[in-house]
Amino acid sequence: MAKQDYPCYKNRSASSCNGCEFERPELDPINYDIWYLWGAISTQWRTAVGERLVFVGLDYVALYAVAETLDIEITPAILAKIRLLELSYISRKNAKK
Repeated sequence: MAKQDYPCYKNRSASSCNGCEFERPELDPINYDIWYLWGAISTQWRTAVGERLVFVGLDYVALYAVAETLDIEITPAILAKIRLLELSYISRKNAKK
């Protein structure tokens, strides 16, 4: 069955996702700051345009400015997690279609 055929995907209802393979995992409280920061910087991408749009990476000046505004300290652990999210995002977005 394709993802779009699952009831939880069609209805976007949390109650219909219980037990579904696409059910969102619960966010560990230790990652709340990272998730909040990730959402806040999700528009701060460096891109290049050639034959197609290519995501190069996050704008780290913007990352630090947004983190400061949100009163989130960029520790080595937070930076490592942001980088993992960044690399995963870039890999998916830049994959040839």
